[in-house]
This record gives sequence, C-alpha cells and structure tokens, in this order.
Amino acid sequence: MAAPGHVAVLDHGKTSVKLLLVDADGAVVDRLAMANRPLAGPPWLHVDVAGIERWLLAGLGAFAQRARDRKSTRLNS
Repeated sequence: MAAPGHVAVLDHGKTSVKLLLVDADGAVVDRLAMANRPLAGPPWLHVDVAGIERWLLAGLGAFAQRARDRKSTRLNS
C-alpha cells in the first residue's frame, strides 16, 4: 500500500492514459503511461475499457509493491 497521504490519479486522454501517484504536497512520486488505442468494431471505434482496467489494476499493484520495497529498504538500512 502506498504511504498515507498519497493519491492515485488516472488521466485518460485521447492518445494516452497515465496513472500518477501524487503525495500530499502535490508532487508526482511515480508515473506510468500507455498508449490509448481505440478498438474497432460495432458500431464504431470505442475505448478499450477492459484493457485500461487491466492496466490500471496492474499499475496500482506496481505502485503498492514499490511502496513496500521502499519501506523494506528503509527498515533494512
């Protein structure tokens, strides 16, 4: 889990999707991004909601793991 006072921000744009981890001071602590590629097909081009959801959940997990790793490193120093 990220340290208290952090918030995850999902920025869904036309060409890319970004996931930011922001601290209480508003500083970006971590950042992930992926291309936003629409899916073709009925009835028209549409957002890959399932793909973004998978990426978002994996990204939140990565943020949490990095927070655990940083905490572990501090405890072992």
